[in-house]
Amino acid sequence: LFGAQHIDIIPKLGREDGISAVRVILPRCYFDEDKCEEGIKALQNYHRQWDSNAQEFKNQPVHDWASHPADAFRYLAVGLTMPKQRNTKRDIMKRQGLGSKGWMVA
Repeated sequence: LFGAQHIDIIPKLGREDGISAVRVILPRCYFDEDKCEEGIKALQNYHRQWDSNAQEFKNQPVHDWASHPADAFRYLAVGLTMPKQRNTKRDIMKRQGLGSKGWMVA
């Protein structure tokens, strides 16, 4: 697979677990204010909508321009904080139903 011998698979976690991972690593991060200006703004603007009838924030974050950059940072945080499952090219191909030469296996 693209010449990679080992690939780390990030565990599939819920959004809240990912947000918790961001909270863990964010205090240890340093950003170049100029080069990271858009990313910093996205992280600052990632938010949940207030439900005035229920007097609480809705469960899901607002899906807007800040969502994708914030999600990318969330995946980074998960990758840095969670244990990884080591996989060889053969393991991945086997899960995808492919033989060692990339042929489909029935």
